Amino acid sequence: MKTGLKKMAWALTLNVLCLTLLCMNTGCKLALWQGDQQVIVTFNDNTTATVKLKGMLTTAYDNVTAIKISAIVKKARLASTSKLENAYFNFINSDGINLEDGLTSGKSLPTWDDIQNGYIYDNGTNGGLCIKWAPGTAPGDDNGTAYSVSLMDNGTIAIQENNVAPPTDPWQGAEQVQVTFGTKTATVKLSDINISTYQGIDGVRLSDIVKKANLAAAANVKNYYFNFIASDGFDMSKKAISNQMSLPTWSDMQKGYLYDSGSSSGLTIKWETGTPPGDFGRFYNCKLMDGGIIQILEDNVL
Repeated sequence: MKTGLKKMAWALTLNVLCLTLLCMNTGCKLALWQGDQQVIVTFNDNTTATVKLKGMLTTAYDNVTAIKISAIVKKARLASTSKLENAYFNFINSDGINLEDGLTSGKSLPTWDDIQNGYIYDNGTNGGLCIKWAPGTAPGDDNGTAYSVSLMDNGTIAIQENNVAPPTDPWQGAEQVQVTFGTKTATVKLSDINISTYQGIDGVRLSDIVKKANLAAAANVKNYYFNFIASDGFDMSKKAISNQMSLPTWSDMQKGYLYDSGSSSGLTIKWETGTPPGDFGRFYNCKLMDGGIIQILEDNVL
C-alpha cells in the first residue's frame, strides 16, 4: 500500500514539475483553482462522477479566472472522445433549474464544439459558480439569455447522446432524401424521423437524416463534410468553391434542418444562427430537397 501511495505521489509531483517547466518556457503563470467547489458529471443518466475543481488548471478569460467546461468533462472520464464529439450537454444547477427546460424556442443544447469554448467561473455572491460562453458559439452569440446558468457548485453537467427531447410526432409527409457515402447509397424517408423545432418551425434535423442512413460510422462522421444536391440539380459544392467557402461540417449538420417552406421552394434547408452556414446563408441556401441528395465527403472542396 505504501509503495502504491509513493508511486502516486511521485506521479503527481512529476506532473506539477512538467507543467511548471512548460510555463517557465512559455512565460505563462501556473494557476490552480483554489476553491472547494465540485460539479457532478453524468453520461446518459447511467454513470456519474463527481469532479472536484480544487487543483484544476485555470485560464484567464474575459477578465475572470475560469476552468474550461471541457476540462471538467474530460476529468470525469465517463465517455470516449469520439462519443463526446457527437454528444450534447445539458446543465442542471444546484437549485434544480434545467437548461433543457428553457430551450422551448427550439434552440439546441450545447455541442462539444461549444463546450470547448465554455467556462465556469466564480461570480462570488452573485450566482456562485456561473457559466460563460465565448462569442462565435451558439450559446455565446445568444447573449446568454437562454444559456445562462448559475449556482453550478454541486450542479450537474449531463452528457447525453440526444439533443433536446424531440416531439413524439414523426414528420408528416412522403418526402425523402438520398444519402450517399462513396459508392454506398441509402434512401431516407423523413416520416421515419421525429420532428425537431427551431424558431417555431417544424423540421427534420440534418444530422438525424445522416444517422438514419447509417452509412458512416458514428466515430468517424465528425471528420467528414457534407454537400447537398437539390432535385433540380443545384449543387452546393459548386457555389462553395466559387466563393471559397467550406462545406458544412458535422457540427453544422447538428444545427441544420429540412423544413417545408410551403412555397415553390418546397423542402428547404435552414441553419441555426451562430454556425457558418447560418451566418453566411446565401452560400448555403438549398431548396427543392425532396428527392435531393446529401453527400458525405471525406474531403472539403477547398
